[in-house]
Amino acid sequence: MDARKPDRVGNIGVKKYYQYCARLASPHRLPPGSYLFTSISMLQSMLRTYRSVFLASLLFCAACGGSTDSATESSSTADASEQATTEEQAPAASATPAAPTPDGEPHLTAGPKKEVYSVGDVAELDSLLIRVNSVSTAPETDFKEKPKAGQEFVVVNITWENGTTQLRDFSTLLQTVVLDAKGKEIPVKPAGSAEGTMQLDRSRAAGMSGTGPIFYEVPAGAKGLKWVFRTLHGMEKNMAEKGRVTFDLGR
Repeated sequence: MDARKPDRVGNIGVKKYYQYCARLASPHRLPPGSYLFTSISMLQSMLRTYRSVFLASLLFCAACGGSTDSATESSSTADASEQATTEEQAPAASATPAAPTPDGEPHLTAGPKKEVYSVGDVAELDSLLIRVNSVSTAPETDFKEKPKAGQEFVVVNITWENGTTQLRDFSTLLQTVVLDAKGKEIPVKPAGSAEGTMQLDRSRAAGMSGTGPIFYEVPAGAKGLKWVFRTLHGMEKNMAEKGRVTFDLGR
């Protein structure tokens, strides 16, 4: 600064000194080559630069925010459109899925009561439903056992269903027989069929059913055969027949 300035400060009053400083604050009143002029000019230039940068930053942020909002809105619109398309293309689900039948077997419905039923009829005895599905012959059992000379195996395929509300048992050995033309009882061939044993000789809950073959060893070419299912009561040797249903085997 000018060397005269300290002297002038000492010769003038405080008010005039502040007026002098105010004049110094304006770069237009300073000598162009002075240090203070240069500093103030640089400061004003920096302020203008920072203001431009700040305004540019604000504009850039505003533009980015608008782009993000537009992208988000476009993404939401696309997602909603895709969801609507998927809902339109998806097949309608069944309101009430079909209930599976017990053990894959259909429910049996008892027909009219008969003294002798035919193959395909459904009989009811003590709330158990019985149907003879088919009758055939076999040269041997499931375990390769051959019939005796002059005999053959008759295979009776049946379905039984527990029509009660309680657990019920079924025994092919105790509850079924074949009658010849003279009424003679022919018992089950033990261990004739693995499938029959697994599907028939077991306890079943209410509404459950089972289907399988039962082997009987009868005279070869026998005619007038009938199949009998019976219910028993009592214990062991004191068992007595409670009731029976009879099916004509058609041979």
